[in-house]
Amino acid sequence: MKINIKIIPALNGDCFLITAGETNILIDGGYVNTYSEFLKPLLLEIASQGKYLSLVVVSHIDADHISGILKFIEENESENIIPIQNIWHNAFRHLRQNEQIDTTIKEENIFNDIKKEELSDSAICVSAKQGSSLASLLLKYKYQWNAQFDGNAVSTDYKNSITVGESTINLLSPNQTKLESLQKYWRKELYKNGYLDTSHTDEFWDDAF
Repeated sequence: MKINIKIIPALNGDCFLITAGETNILIDGGYVNTYSEFLKPLLLEIASQGKYLSLVVVSHIDADHISGILKFIEENESENIIPIQNIWHNAFRHLRQNEQIDTTIKEENIFNDIKKEELSDSAICVSAKQGSSLASLLLKYKYQWNAQFDGNAVSTDYKNSITVGESTINLLSPNQTKLESLQKYWRKELYKNGYLDTSHTDEFWDDAF
């Protein structure tokens, strides 16, 4: 089977489109302009052939990997750019998977300014805000999310080999130790930016957006 890998211009970020037979896998989305100038036309071309994305992988939440994915998911809802079968994205809810999710919790003033915020392409930081923003969109638009992991975090401790279409993906990372480190970082960033305080640190979920 022929495998085709397109490396899409993303400055210091990453964006790859892998085609193997009828399977199309998008890994990361670079910056917003990566998506707008390069990735979107490619996805429209694939969709025009009656094809779809078998999987979208968000490898991590650095701005230069996730910004283009955020823009893509927003526009995909309004413009129906291309169908997506499944998305891998470890969000804050997955890092707390031993706790019960209470979807009735609605924290006021959480992320009320994020959706309107256009990320500057000069921002290269790891972005807990963007990771949570993407999670809220996936919930809102009801995407299949970490489906091969039964809705849990993508983790080598859960599964290390996944079949997607005609392809097999062998996972090298993350494991539970790395996810625990990310959870501590994520909580710290949400607290630092005013989206958590000591009165509701155990009540924050991505759908609070």
